Order: sequence, then C-alpha cells, then structure tokens
Amino acid sequence: MSSGMSVDPEVLTYFESIRTHRAGEDPLDHHKLILFKIDKNIHVDKDHVYTVRDLAGEKNIFKKVVSIMPPKQSRYALYDCSYTTSETSKKELVFIMWAPAECSLKDKMLYASSKEAIRKKFTGLKCDWQVNDESDQDVSTFLTKLSPKGNVLSLEGVDLCGASGGDGLGQ
Repeated sequence: MSSGMSVDPEVLTYFESIRTHRAGEDPLDHHKLILFKIDKNIHVDKDHVYTVRDLAGEKNIFKKVVSIMPPKQSRYALYDCSYTTSETSKKELVFIMWAPAECSLKDKMLYASSKEAIRKKFTGLKCDWQVNDESDQDVSTFLTKLSPKGNVLSLEGVDLCGASGGDGLGQ
C-alpha cells in the first residue's frame, strides 16, 4: 500500500551530496548521516544533517544513530557506511527506517506506507536497516547485510576482530 506522499526535490540534492564526493571538498565536511521526515511531504530534516566531522570518533555508530533519532517520531535516514572486509575497504549507502515503539500507530503507518516513495529515489543502495529501539544496535545482522560472506573486519574504523578484548561496538 502506498500513501501517495510526494518527495521534496531537495531530498535528491541531499542524496547526491552524500553519494558523491566533490573535488576540493574537505573529507570531514562530507555528509555522513541525513534524516528525512514527513510533514506535508517527505523532506530533509535540516536539524539532523551530519558530516563526517560531526560523527568522528564515535566508537559505536549504531548507538549514535539511535541517540540522534527522535524518541517518539518516525524518520528515514541515509547513512554513508565505511567498512573494511578481508578483501577491500568499502563505502555503501544504507537506507534507515526509524519507527520507535513510542510513536503513534498513525505515524508508523504513514512512514511504512510512504517508504517506497523515498526509497525508489535513492538508486544503488546496498541495504536497508530497520531500527525501532536500542536493541537494533546489534551489529551482527547489519554486518551480514553489508557483506553476506561475514568478512567485515572494521566498521567506521573500529576493529571488529576483538583485538582489544571487545569489538568496540559495545557487543
């Protein structure tokens, strides 16, 4: 079922800004996480646009993403995920749908029925990440989506191999 919700053209501008790196751009100023919300249409939540600089040094990107999301409202987001496998370093765009238990049923239904309208505007996405609460900070399912071979060694520069006795992500 589709809500018929329109997508503001500025959403595509922000999608291009997170998807591509411009010549001369300071890598720390590149968009890393962008939230989108629904009012009269689907548009950029300009209070929640984050650069690499804004999120630098985060040991647990999953916990940070959940802490940014409004506790009683749904949101969509694009996350520019950097990770390393046993073969190579990669960057993938991840589509996130946030629908916390505390938000209204009407809100959840509106976001669920409008998801495809925004999702189809974002070509070439690697995976979707459904986030409903802090329990979704579990990294293992997400990493399997990124690399079905199960060979992710680091995420956002954090070693997942447990060389220091833990994976750095609070697991």
